[in-house]
Amino acid sequence: QWMALHPWNYGLGYGVARLSRTLVSQPLELEYFISNCLAVFGSKYSTSPWPYISTSSSGENFPITLMPNINIIGSGEGISILDAQNSNRVIVGESSFNNEIKSLTIQGGSPNEGLSLNYGGGVYIKNSEIHFENLTIENNIAESGGGISVFYSYPQFTNVTIKNNYADYGGGVYLFGSYPIFNNVYIEQNEAIFGGGIFSEYSNSIVHYPLIVNNFADLFGGGIRLESGSTMQI
Repeated sequence: QWMALHPWNYGLGYGVARLSRTLVSQPLELEYFISNCLAVFGSKYSTSPWPYISTSSSGENFPITLMPNINIIGSGEGISILDAQNSNRVIVGESSFNNEIKSLTIQGGSPNEGLSLNYGGGVYIKNSEIHFENLTIENNIAESGGGISVFYSYPQFTNVTIKNNYADYGGGVYLFGSYPIFNNVYIEQNEAIFGGGIFSEYSNSIVHYPLIVNNFADLFGGGIRLESGSTMQI
């Protein structure tokens, strides 16, 4: 399993990631740490990009699980790729905060817990505050939220492309009880039965400069479906 550790970005003394029952901590003075996991860098702390990572190419055991104050930073969309190859979700964050996920592609995610928990093919977050930036989330599948599912959370999306994902509810994005902020998001060519681009329940969204195009729904809401008192300020 892998995780990037940049705790000094937030003035904290350590960062912690729980990776397949392994607890990894990073002191402030260390630049990175590798032990039964790969510390992922592509920022000013690293000169070499990290590559395509999948179950078959690296033996990666998905999903990657976030814990507070942990960042995953790649070298760029289409360069740094996390591909679960439909073995499981790609990234999970529950009760996590102060996280950044940026400069990479998330693909090939598909939950394997059965229909009752089939949320978030690419990314699943719950009770969390996470910043997503300069990402592509594509070619993922789930019952709800093919690209990403958000429960009771406060995420921010900046310069994020969500495309070619599929679900029954929310092909690109599924929101429940959440307060997301979308900045310069591109939601395109996603497909669902309800809410091809976004399906929102009990959520209040703020959206700046979106491009939501060429999404498809079998029944209602090709681009956006708002239900159960959801609002969206654009």
